[in-house]
Amino acid sequence: ELVGVKTPFESYALGMNDDNIVVGRAFSFVPGDFWIAGFQWNPLTGVATLLPNGNGNMYSQANAINDDGVIVGGNWGASGTGGAVWYDATLPPVMLEGFEYIEPLDVNSTGEFAGALVDGGAPCAFIGVVGELHALPYFGLSGCGAQALNDSGWVVGSTSFPEDSYQA
Repeated sequence: ELVGVKTPFESYALGMNDDNIVVGRAFSFVPGDFWIAGFQWNPLTGVATLLPNGNGNMYSQANAINDDGVIVGGNWGASGTGGAVWYDATLPPVMLEGFEYIEPLDVNSTGEFAGALVDGGAPCAFIGVVGELHALPYFGLSGCGAQALNDSGWVVGSTSFPEDSYQA
């Protein structure tokens, strides 16, 4: 059960840290009560809470959480599509903006995150921290994205080709 949420809802777990804190996306399509929100769930206490949005946005998704509780994901709506980094699950996120699309998909123990962004061209993978993002080279013709990174900074992802094939 999500704290403060009374309507029927569905949810997806998308990430978990070594303390078993789970993050993901919850949503309701009940007429008159439509919402999509990132959440954090602590199985030890049974408490799950919705993450606050940033910049007046209406929707969010939490993709990953590290052992320090840093959560990364997406936050979109009124101000467009932005990546989000929650350093505290009770406060609005630090927004990653200035791109057509950006969404971090994983975060390591140092707080470095990885994901995909679009900035006037094909999607590309990136790594970085707030204020310092680095696009990664890709070898496909249609774009790429980073799916995960480890504490040593190694990144895995995929690249796509025009014929709709993908390569890790």
